[in-house]
Amino acid sequence: IPAEIREALINPSNKANKRKRDDLALEEQESWFVVLERDLPEDDSEDITYE
Repeated sequence: IPAEIREALINPSNKANKRKRDDLALEEQESWFVVLERDLPEDDSEDITYE
């Protein structure tokens, strides 16, 4: 279930600004991208799992 829907189910009177939630979701996505990008190894020619 998307967080937006969970939020609505938990607190139906929540009048939070949707744009603000969208902005936060975008920031969260970007931070995950940075984390994943940082975790990826550089071009590894020794990778024996590569087919």
